[in-house]
Amino acid sequence: SIKGLKLKKGKVEALSVRELDNGVIINGNIEDYLSVNEELKVIVDNLELKNKEIVVSIPIQNFFIKFFQISDVEDKERRAIIDNELEDIVPNFEADNFVTDYVDLGPSKLTNPDSEEQQINVMAITIPKNKINELVDILLTLKVKPVRIVPDFISIFNLIQMEKEFIDVEDEESIMVVDVGSESTKIFFEKGGQFKFYRIVSIGGNDITSVIERYYNIDRERAEEEKKRLELLFEDDNRTAEEMEVFKEVEDLIAELEDSIKISIDYYKAQENAPSIDRIFLTGGTTLLKGFKQIIEKTFELEVEAIDAARYFSHRLDEEDAEEFPVQRIAALLGNVITEVSLK
Repeated sequence: SIKGLKLKKGKVEALSVRELDNGVIINGNIEDYLSVNEELKVIVDNLELKNKEIVVSIPIQNFFIKFFQISDVEDKERRAIIDNELEDIVPNFEADNFVTDYVDLGPSKLTNPDSEEQQINVMAITIPKNKINELVDILLTLKVKPVRIVPDFISIFNLIQMEKEFIDVEDEESIMVVDVGSESTKIFFEKGGQFKFYRIVSIGGNDITSVIERYYNIDRERAEEEKKRLELLFEDDNRTAEEMEVFKEVEDLIAELEDSIKISIDYYKAQENAPSIDRIFLTGGTTLLKGFKQIIEKTFELEVEAIDAARYFSHRLDEEDAEEFPVQRIAALLGNVITEVSLK
């Protein structure tokens, strides 16, 4: 889907969501520009965004994300060091053909024997300009002004930082965010406002939809509706053999995702010498599956933190709005209130 919101005085004034046909966007890449253009036009018209500045959040799959330890020098020197590092690890990297930014993750615990300067950890974020230009060209034809492009997980990270202002979170607490998207799941950790580690798992909501579509021999739209009715914790002895096969395959997918989360937690704890994970946030439409939240809470023995979407809206959300725009589906959109990667 493509989602858009309109802000007024720092609050969400209006929201518009357009569903895309299967195959229009694959692995974060636009495959059908005409369809994307048409749906974006509807959003621009609905929200009256013509001639307005906009911030765009796009899937992490379009970006290269790398973690480095570098010398704590001035910004210009940091960028030069990062560009040199990226040349060795990013295919066909040329600084002039990529948009690159970085996040300072704070002092490094390790030293560099070749340098007496203080070392810092950074997360470098880079994307080929042609990836951005394709999207920008579409937006410019619709007469809007894109001023920033942000990886979706950075938008979600920003939302979590805003949420922490409203709940009692200590700086030493380790927070895990699991964002289950349509094509993949992003797992990342933060502590004291610093991004620590991330992992992408190739399991998403589309995998569950495909199971339902295949077993029942129905189209994708109907399979999506059936998925919404799926109850992961509901045991029914009256299920048919076919229904049991569907349920078992979905269960296996969820179990595989749980294993990936466990591996990520173990790695984070080892790297950060952290005794435990203290809080969990869930985002992404697939986390709305009935029973998913309870499975995560039981497996990791932690209550999932609730995000109150109402605090970000300029008007009171009625039941219809809350059902149509659950916070799990619009988390990256809300997080765009604060952005990190500038379009250059």
